[in-house]
Order: sequence, then structure tokens, then C-alpha cells
Amino acid sequence: MMFESNTIDALQPLDLICSFPIPVASPICAPNQGTFPKSFDKGRLRDNNSSQSKIEPINSTTTEFFQTMSLKHYLPEKTRIWLYWRRARTLAVIKKAGHKLGLGKFIWKLALPAEAGFWEQYLATGGKSCNTAEEFNFRISPDSEFQPWLAKWMNCPEGAEVRVLDVGAGPLTWIGKKWNGRKLAIDAIDPLAEAYGQFLRRLGIKPPVETKAGDGEDVVKLFGRQVFDLTFARNCLDHSYDAIQAVTSMIEATKPGGIIVLWHGPDEGETECYQGLHQWNFHLENAELVVWKGDKKLNVNRAFAGQLQVLQCELQENWVLAIYRKVQT
Repeated sequence: MMFESNTIDALQPLDLICSFPIPVASPICAPNQGTFPKSFDKGRLRDNNSSQSKIEPINSTTTEFFQTMSLKHYLPEKTRIWLYWRRARTLAVIKKAGHKLGLGKFIWKLALPAEAGFWEQYLATGGKSCNTAEEFNFRISPDSEFQPWLAKWMNCPEGAEVRVLDVGAGPLTWIGKKWNGRKLAIDAIDPLAEAYGQFLRRLGIKPPVETKAGDGEDVVKLFGRQVFDLTFARNCLDHSYDAIQAVTSMIEATKPGGIIVLWHGPDEGETECYQGLHQWNFHLENAELVVWKGDKKLNVNRAFAGQLQVLQCELQENWVLAIYRKVQT
């Protein structure tokens, strides 16, 4: 699958149903228009002030059109922001209807270019596009340390080879590359791996771990069952076309005694009006992880009670963090 630079969700067929030019100033703006008021706090894209101020990148041709033909010269900023979110909520209704009709994967595919555009900007600026230059340097370093808070849960003695899977890894896995006394073997997968490869080659960036093409839903098909000591998903499964299948596949691919980490923003699909790749929701109910969209719902703790030991399941700094150990069989 080939992606052109700065292709956007706003130009896709579903969005065009409700589209009209409403460019708005900060806090809602496109990264290639000069400012990008977001932080990359523990994941991909998060707001500094509110969970409701996100827009996908806008290409230069569209920007020029907006600058000359838009409503911004005639309407107050508050009105433009209201119009933007009214459009987003209308589009969310249309997308929800599409999901009920079984078009979830089709809708998901339409939104992929917007995600590619975000990561292209991230790579081109060394993480500065979202104020995460330090994280970028960690990702790009072959000597970055395996995160101690992950290592503490893992029963991997010195001298062991540790198999790790990063699902939805983006172009550069967030997992540290070295663990003292152990050999880390990291597999990173992402459905946009081909596009990321193009960006990295053009920018002259050599990743310490190459991301391979793969969907979270297909982990077992790609690698088999009971393969990994750690399966890890960070702010990505809410972007998938079937988050329930992705979680199930990750659990099946984990070795007995291995660790599963699911780390996501709360109810991102609802919060973001199902814009872009935001398709699913994660939240806690009575300290149990629930994955849901529409009438589809999975309580992970209950559904896999016989297979998983709950190590941690809590809200940390407005992020839903669930850590499980797969029990010995």
C-alpha cells in the first residue's frame, strides 16, 4: 500500500459526506500549519488541555485553499470550533452506522493515510512536532534500556533469550532494546509498516528494530501460539478494526508465564468522535478492563479469568493500564 505525503482523513469519501472548509486556529490546527499544541504523553497523540482538540494533518494544497476561500475571515474562532465539532459528531454517527453494517475494516482502511501523515511529521522533526524529542531519541537508540517497570513482572533469568512483541509499534518501537544479562528479540508490527519504511529511507533514519507489516488481529497467524514472553500494545488497539480479536490474538501468542500489557487512553473512540483511526474504546469497570464499540463488548478480566492473572488494572495519569500474566497450563 502506497501513501502520498500528508494524505488526510478529511479528504476521504466518508468525511466528504459532511465536509466543508472550517480551518480553525489553535487549539485545533494542523501540524504543517505552524503549530501542533499536543503532547506525546506515553503514547501517540494526547492533548495538553482537553481530549477534544484533535485534527488530522492537512496537506499544503488544502491549506492554501482554506486560506483564500475559508470561513475563517468571516466567523469568530469559537463559532468555527463549534462547527468543526458539529461536523465531527455528525460524521461519528455515520461511521457508527457503518460499523453496525459490518464496514468497520473498510472504514479503518480509509483512515490509514491520516495516521501515516502524523508519523511522517514525527520522523521528519525528530519528535519535535509533538514535543517528544527525548522520546524520539530513546526510540532511535540501539542502546536504550528495557523499561524496568516491564522487567519487574517478567520471570526471565539471566542468559535467557526474551521474545517481545510490540503491536502497533509505529515506525520506531517504544520498547527498550537492551536488558542486562539477557538477549532481547523484539518483533514490531504495524499495518502501516510499508509507508513507515518509505519515510525512514527518505529521511535517512535506520531503526534499531525494523517494523514489519502486520495487524494486531493476525498475531497468531503471523507468529503462532505461545511464542512471546511479552506482548505489548500501547495506544494502538483503539485504532484497530477489531480490538477484541487483537486482544485475544495477543493472549494466545503469549507463553504460559508470559506478560500481556495493554495501555490505552480511556474511550478514545467516543472522545474523538470516531475520527481517523479511533474506532474502539478501552475503560475500566470495577477495576476490570473493558474493550467496546457499539454493542460489541469484552470484559478482558472475566472473559479470560481462567487464563490470566491480573497484575495491574488501573487508571494512571488518565491512561488505562492493564497488565496480566498468562497462567501455566
